[in-house]
Amino acid sequence: GIDGAMNMLLSMPNSPGNIVPAAGTWTRESANAMMRHYMKQTNVDASKLSVVHVAGTKGKGSTCAFTESILRAHGAKTGLFTSPHLIFPNERFRINGIPVSDRLFVDTFWAIWDALVASEERDLGTSYPRIPNYFTALTLMALRMFVLEQVDVAILEVGLGGRLDATNVIEKPVVCGIAALDYDHTRILGGTLAKIAREKAGIIKAGVPVFTIAQVPEAAEVLVACAAAEQSPLTVVPSLDTCYYNLSPDVLATALSMHGAFRRQLVHLLHHPSIGQYQQVNASLAVALASTWLAAKAGTPMPPLPDAITPTVLKGLQGTTWTGRAQRVVDPQCGAIFHLDGAHTPLSVACCVTWFESSVADDLSPPTTLIFNCHHERDIVALLQPLVATRFDRVVFCATGTGRPSICRVRTYLLDMPNG
Repeated sequence: GIDGAMNMLLSMPNSPGNIVPAAGTWTRESANAMMRHYMKQTNVDASKLSVVHVAGTKGKGSTCAFTESILRAHGAKTGLFTSPHLIFPNERFRINGIPVSDRLFVDTFWAIWDALVASEERDLGTSYPRIPNYFTALTLMALRMFVLEQVDVAILEVGLGGRLDATNVIEKPVVCGIAALDYDHTRILGGTLAKIAREKAGIIKAGVPVFTIAQVPEAAEVLVACAAAEQSPLTVVPSLDTCYYNLSPDVLATALSMHGAFRRQLVHLLHHPSIGQYQQVNASLAVALASTWLAAKAGTPMPPLPDAITPTVLKGLQGTTWTGRAQRVVDPQCGAIFHLDGAHTPLSVACCVTWFESSVADDLSPPTTLIFNCHHERDIVALLQPLVATRFDRVVFCATGTGRPSICRVRTYLLDMPNG
C-alpha cells in the first residue's frame, strides 16, 4: 500500500544538502548526467514530454498552479509536479488538476524502486549512489506518470535552486519561468541574491523563451546575463492589474462584444480570493507561460501579454485553487476564520501580512491570534519582523522537530479529532 511506498521513500537521503549536489563541485551537465543515469536505469523516457519549467524562491508553486489551470481550461490534458505536499504525498502529482490515486502512486514508486534494485545488481561499476535521493525519486515518479498518462503538457516546479535540480534534466522545455527571488536555502544556494539568481537561472536553456517578474537589480542583472549567454529571449512581465489597464482597445472591444461580462469578470478577478494583491504578479507570469505554450502548439506568435488575457484565460485563473497559500477557512461549528499561508521567506511573510490585513479590513476589530511555526534552519527573527506591526491579540508558537517538515509523518487534524 501507500504506507509501504512512503516508508521506502522516507528511507532515501532527504537532507537539503542531498536534494542537490554540492554547488561548488557540480556543474549543470554533471548533475543532469546523474539524473539521466537514473532515468535510464528506471526506463523513464521523458524526451517527448512538452514541458513548462518554473523556478523561483517565492510564488513558483502558485505560478505553476495558475499555469496548469489556464492550460486545462483550454482543453489540454495537464500534468503538474510541485513540492512539498501539505498532507498527502499524492498532492505532488496531479493529472488534470486532481492528485493521482493511491494506486498510481504506489505502482509508480515500486516500478521505479524495482528497476533501481535490478539495475544495481547488473551495474555495480557506476560511481553514482545506488539509490537516488528523495526528491530525485519523486521526480522520476512524476516523469514516469506523465509519460504513462500521455499528458499534453507537464508543468514542473523546481524543487530547490534550479541549476542542479533533478527537474532540470529536461533538455528543451517549451518555456521557462522564474518567479520572485528572495533569500532562502542560503547555505546551499549562496548568501547573496546574485548567487541565488544564478542558481535559479540555471534552468534557462539555449533558445528557450524565459519569463520573469520585476526583480531587484542585483538579481535582475544575473538573469539578463544568463539569458544572453544562452541566447534565450527574456521578458519581464507586468502585474496582472497593470495588464488590465493596458488591454488594447481592439481586444477589449472584441471581448466585450463576444462576452459581455468580460470586463466585469476581469475586475472581479483582481479581487478574487485566490488572486490577492501579491498573487497578481504570479498570475501574470502564468498567463505568459501558458500563452507561450499555446502559441507554440498552434505554431503562432505569442500575443502581447495584455492581449493574452482572454475569457478562457480568465476562466483558468478564477478556477485555480492552491491549498495552504492565501487560503481562508471558516470553521463550520464555531465560525472561527483561519487564514492559512505557507510563507517562509521575509518577502513572502510581508506579502502574507498584506493579504491578511486586506482580508480582515471589513471586520469589526475581531480578536486575532497568530499561530506560527518555523523550520529550525530559517531565520526566525527575520520572518517574525513583518508580523510585529499587525499587533495580534495572542501568539502561539509551535514546537518544531528536527526533520524536514515535507518528509515527516504527522497526524492530521481530522485523524486526531474524536469520531463525530
